[in-house]
Amino acid sequence: MIVINRRLGPFSIGETQAKVEALARPGQVVLSTSPTDGESFGSLIEDYPAVSIRVIYLTGGRGKAGLFAVDTTSPEYRTKSGIGVGSTVQQVKKLGAYCDSLTSCSIQGADGGTSTAFILDKTGARVIRIGIGAQFN
Repeated sequence: MIVINRRLGPFSIGETQAKVEALARPGQVVLSTSPTDGESFGSLIEDYPAVSIRVIYLTGGRGKAGLFAVDTTSPEYRTKSGIGVGSTVQQVKKLGAYCDSLTSCSIQGADGGTSTAFILDKTGARVIRIGIGAQFN
């Protein structure tokens, strides 16, 4: 299930790493960075092959990790109206997505805090990846 600007599969933006791993076994670390001078956070990117989802956690502040972004290339996940990987750009536009190029469409959250991106194939016709992420304000 995809809930625009909130959820992809079992994961919701803002969840802790512990909660994510309770839902889908520990992930496979792709990249881990530590806070550097002048930055208050690091990042951790993990793949969860059991659910075909990649996640990005922001880390910092006593080692707590919050889910910052999720994405998938799996056609398994769909919105209530059936939009997902493999959908056409016309179908995505019916959700209210803004398509600024031949490469992607997006839906910005009402509060500006999250957005959902639909990455398109080389022809700009079909969705090949979907991502949901928090925004820096």
